[in-house]
Amino acid sequence: GLANIYPADHRATAYKMIENGGLLSEYTHNTKPDRENFPMRNRIIAGLCDALIVVETGQSGGSMISAELAAQYEREVFAIPGRPCDPKSAGCNLLIKTEKARL
Repeated sequence: GLANIYPADHRATAYKMIENGGLLSEYTHNTKPDRENFPMRNRIIAGLCDALIVVETGQSGGSMISAELAAQYEREVFAIPGRPCDPKSAGCNLLIKTEKARL
């Protein structure tokens, strides 16, 4: 919910967004940032974007969910390749290898 900006480090960015456009949430104002809500948020992000750029991610998690959804929504998906043995690059490398993302 919009009353619980998460992570808290993003609070200043959220206020800037409010001043220059707005914030969007499908949850009630006081909804806590529960883990199961994040994939739903990623669905909205993937739907709103023209293109999605994945910079660093493991083989599973929110960025991979967003990339899959963006591809399903016929958005462009890009990924930054990383070191082959780095777990934090595994998702980007997989997206590129399986042609789900372009460089």
